[in-house]
Amino acid sequence: MGAEQAGEPRSAPTAGGEDELLDVLPEHNPAEGAFAGYAGSRRVRWFIGSSMAVGVVGAVWGGFWYADYVREQERRGIKPEYSDARTDVSPEERVMHWDSGAARLGLASEPPGVNLIVLPDRELRLAEGYDSAQLSVRVEDGRTVKLRVLTGRIDVTRTDK
Repeated sequence: MGAEQAGEPRSAPTAGGEDELLDVLPEHNPAEGAFAGYAGSRRVRWFIGSSMAVGVVGAVWGGFWYADYVREQERRGIKPEYSDARTDVSPEERVMHWDSGAARLGLASEPPGVNLIVLPDRELRLAEGYDSAQLSVRVEDGRTVKLRVLTGRIDVTRTDK
């Protein structure tokens, strides 16, 4: 701690007196005011503006190039081919078996959705005129304990033996 003792107050780094004022004032035009900051950001504004102008010119050029490319493809008779590979549309049933536990299941008329759910004691299908349905089911000991339709309608067929 040097010459200072632990209990003695230290002096402030600056006393704040008139001896700290600038001897020579910097050149400054009071009329500039906020315009000095605006003038100082001139290079940044110029860079952003130039970048935007180059981007617009590039986009316009790209649009013309693509239009020309499409016209050339049409002239040559080249047409894009899209594969029309569809999912399974066979009349076979898409079946899900549920033997035990609780689940939230869904039925859908269109592939790849399930259109038949087989429980140990019943079969569930979509009702006529409905595209989808959701249901909550609980199966315990080979028996359906809970069956609740959440959305849509279903047809239930008992398969008890």
